[in-house]
Amino acid sequence: GDAMKQKVENFFMELPKKDLACFQGFTQGKNTAYIKVDPSFYQTIIDARKSVIGG
Repeated sequence: GDAMKQKVENFFMELPKKDLACFQGFTQGKNTAYIKVDPSFYQTIIDARKSVIGG
């Protein structure tokens, strides 16, 4: 439920601060942090895929 979602979100948001090497290995680069985004962030990708596959 919501409590588990929050735990997972907290884990990933804190990972770069707690273990940067692990975070950079997981993200395959020199990334330094995650940022929170809402679903609208991905809307152009969703629209493009729907135009190819229909829906």
